[in-house]
Amino acid sequence: KASAVQKTGIDEVLNGILEFLQIPATNNKKLWLMAEKAFLLIQQKRMKDISKIQLKQQIEEGLNAQAFNLYSFIEKYK
Repeated sequence: KASAVQKTGIDEVLNGILEFLQIPATNNKKLWLMAEKAFLLIQQKRMKDISKIQLKQQIEEGLNAQAFNLYSFIEKYK
């Protein structure tokens, strides 16, 4: 039995789930941390040539035009 109110049995439930999945908690956490770090590094690499100032100027120019759509605007950056 587990009770969040009484804060009992929670560790046992977690351990049971991890055993069922056969994924050690430390390895799973390490994998998620590495995936997060990889995501941030990829994001930084892709964004290195993009200037927020230039984006703002381009958006301002687009808004002055008749029909500006942000989703269409960002297509050129994909």
